[in-house]
Amino acid sequence: MADRVPEKSTPGKHDPDLEATVLALIIGSVCWVEATGNEMFSTCAEHPGDPALAALDAHKVTAVGDYWRAKAGRVPPNSIEKWERLTKTLGKGKLDLGNAAVSEMALLVRLRNHCIHAKPSHWPTQDADDKDLEAKLRGRFPLNQYPESNTLFFPNEVLSAGCAEWAVKTAGEFFRYVYNLLGITPKFDLHL
Repeated sequence: MADRVPEKSTPGKHDPDLEATVLALIIGSVCWVEATGNEMFSTCAEHPGDPALAALDAHKVTAVGDYWRAKAGRVPPNSIEKWERLTKTLGKGKLDLGNAAVSEMALLVRLRNHCIHAKPSHWPTQDADDKDLEAKLRGRFPLNQYPESNTLFFPNEVLSAGCAEWAVKTAGEFFRYVYNLLGITPKFDLHL
């Protein structure tokens, strides 16, 4: 889907199609990571003999399943915490928060949260959190080349084709890291 993001907009003209597509990819990329974590928990609970889990210790897979059932499917809501619970319970240790794949995913989650919980009442100014997030995102991907004049970073500059591509690739790199740590193969292809 990232390859279908409109690459050019009319200079100085608001492009709602571009913004909607980029927002969908930011939100969808984080949802992909969160839903796959939930699927991993539920597979351990409901199908502990699944061939995809064969490389994992059966007792630890059962422990993950027991945790899932005890929490009635309510696992840590934060994507990073959810996967860390999985890796720790499966005996694979904590996620390396300094690893680029993990830190980029944490930044993507932060961007998603910022977009979903935007406070337009404080626009056209930026608060300290906006400025910090902007500083962390700048240079990671090409910004919208055609924002309206005198615009803020959020949403007009950040919602670009480059951001959409970064979001999808970030989720894919996070999966590569986590599945490598677990020593298992994902049930999906990572052709990113």
